[in-house]
Amino acid sequence: MQFHVTFEAYDSIIGHDVPALRKLAGAGIQRIMGTGKVVSSGLFQGKRGGFMIINAESGEELFGIIGDMVDGFNITVTPTVSFDVLGDYFTKNPFSWG
Repeated sequence: MQFHVTFEAYDSIIGHDVPALRKLAGAGIQRIMGTGKVVSSGLFQGKRGGFMIINAESGEELFGIIGDMVDGFNITVTPTVSFDVLGDYFTKNPFSWG
């Protein structure tokens, strides 16, 4: 299963706390990328955050991959499916106006 994961640094992390955030982000992202589970990733222009598409068997596995990032980042996780699933759904569930 694929998960779209967005992360953005907490607004409260400023000033003298930024070096610790950078250390957390650098180590965390390097570790996550090293799992071989990341399909795509990137940063958002003008924000302290980015996204990853991660292959994981379950929410529990995903938490094991990204869990240490929660201390410095707001994280949003959205399970994804391919457009093929949508096509199959429309075929099996045609819309009618009544």
